[in-house]
Amino acid sequence: MSEQNEYEKTAQILQKFYLPVGEERDIEIDLGDEKLVFRARVLSSAEMAKLRRKYLNLDNVKTVEDVAEANEQFNSELVEKVIIEPKVDIDKLPEPIREVLLEEIYNLHGYGGEEMKTLLEKNSE
Repeated sequence: MSEQNEYEKTAQILQKFYLPVGEERDIEIDLGDEKLVFRARVLSSAEMAKLRRKYLNLDNVKTVEDVAEANEQFNSELVEKVIIEPKVDIDKLPEPIREVLLEEIYNLHGYGGEEMKTLLEKNSE
């Protein structure tokens, strides 16, 4: 295989891993006999990094409580920026729904691992 073909093949493979930045996707949470559906926007890496710097800066934390509070603030703003509709007050959600929603948001942004695992499995076939 020529060097140029290797680069083209690499570019094609990378396309499978790129996040759909700016696109809107639905997040569904199955509650058994009911289903919650949220419209979400995929943030860019720069937007995510800005949030992490704002809230998860270790220079601003002195205690475990500070870390927990910073994480809560990060999660609240993340939900606010990602979920388009319906508007969600994450502080008022029951813990199980809150955790699943955050997990789905992280998955949407490539942090959850499930999408990456699926892509790697498909690519190895």
